[in-house]
Amino acid sequence: GTVGGGTALATQKECLNLMGCHGKGGVGRLAEMIVGFALALDLSTLAAVASGQFATAHERLGRNHPTHGLKEGDLNKELFAMIVGSRGEVTDWTPFNVMTGNSILSELTKAELSKKVGHFGFRVNYKEADGTLQTLPVVLKSKPTDIETSNMINMMAQGCGFALAMHYERHKMEIGFRHCHHREVLLAQLDNPQLKMFMPDIYHTIFQPSKDVYIIAMEFLSPEHYTLLDTADDISGWTEPDIKVVLRDLARVHSLFLPRDQQEWMSSQPWLEAFTGEKMGSMTSVWRALLKHARAEFPEFWTEERVTIMENAIDSIPQLWSVLESAPHTLVHNDCNPRNICLRKPGTLMKLSTGDPAKQAGSTFAPYSSDITMCMYDWELATIGVPQHDLAEFLAFSLQPNCPLQSRLEFIDFYRQHLQHYSGMEFPNERFVEVFNMACLDFAMNRLLMYTMAHTYKDYQFLPRVVNSHFTYLQQQVVKGAFSNTFKATRSKL
Repeated sequence: GTVGGGTALATQKECLNLMGCHGKGGVGRLAEMIVGFALALDLSTLAAVASGQFATAHERLGRNHPTHGLKEGDLNKELFAMIVGSRGEVTDWTPFNVMTGNSILSELTKAELSKKVGHFGFRVNYKEADGTLQTLPVVLKSKPTDIETSNMINMMAQGCGFALAMHYERHKMEIGFRHCHHREVLLAQLDNPQLKMFMPDIYHTIFQPSKDVYIIAMEFLSPEHYTLLDTADDISGWTEPDIKVVLRDLARVHSLFLPRDQQEWMSSQPWLEAFTGEKMGSMTSVWRALLKHARAEFPEFWTEERVTIMENAIDSIPQLWSVLESAPHTLVHNDCNPRNICLRKPGTLMKLSTGDPAKQAGSTFAPYSSDITMCMYDWELATIGVPQHDLAEFLAFSLQPNCPLQSRLEFIDFYRQHLQHYSGMEFPNERFVEVFNMACLDFAMNRLLMYTMAHTYKDYQFLPRVVNSHFTYLQQQVVKGAFSNTFKATRSKL
């Protein structure tokens, strides 16, 4: 009130006077101010809910778990002793900078979260049993949770307009990032020597859901032992033999998870949540909003013809996914490109067996080096899918837009032959290419459009080239009529 009661007390009276509401006649003004405040609060809350910022802010700024996540104090001798293990006794360690390339998510999460996330380099010095001093360069990867990652991406969507923010907020945990903080750590813990041949050396892992701590301690990928590191922006160093090394080893990795027992194992892992046609169809509004944004912001490489292809693909998700769901599935990296792939120099791992198809007499796919092997890292987006998905992504990144169609088809068949060889399964060429084409559409939908949204915030130098390369192939396939049975006639203008 403005009169009577405690309004005569000094502090209360002072506050009412500040608002011009003390004494007779002030009640109407006070009521207006209360209503105005309540209305402003409601409008602000509703706007935050509509744009997806309400839950995000509470999750990001909440103080319910102040001790969760990796803290500076956790980088102690006990941790480094676990990393060094039986090699010796830790004496000291010094940090060094680790380049994270094009990782906009790492930059966003570092800025927004109070805990330590991202890549941290350390030179760990230790003493062997005989007193010899050694140094172990280590990269410590501390993973943000799936909710934190999804919220960071949601922040980008919010900056791209209300419609995209609204649709993305509705489906943000279905877009492929659920359990992303589990996947890489749990895959690193697998006792699978053949898979580990194509991954960096893992020294130690920490998986503590109760504390939101998910850490991988891995070898530092130095130019002394590896080549073609972080080359997504400039692929000029990738030669045909280099590309074939990746395709050969990618086929070998994919073949490991094609047997029935591995299929059953993958299906039993909740953190390997797979996309389905039903799920993709339920997110049609997200794909349309992303495509609309790409068309408006980057028409120089999202041309009208390419937008039309994507409109057809979105309309035809049931037909597209009926092909994908009927094909053999395996463990796919789902981020298979030169941002996460390099080559291990000779002298560290196995050589090809003499039974390899590329070493058989008369092979049109040799030569390539049997002393060099692929190294694939950053497995947080790994999922269950057709092997052609990884193949489509890697070729989109590693081949120039002017790559002749016949050359691209030869690379596809090179991979197919190796997949047959390592898996012992038959992959007829015509059917294999049909599934590959559907995987190309899917990659454009749920990866290139997402990259384009991120491109709004950070200049992904590779993106125009990758989109041009990928759609050059898709447009060639459209001309050949490869999608005539897939695209709905009601939409198709091709």
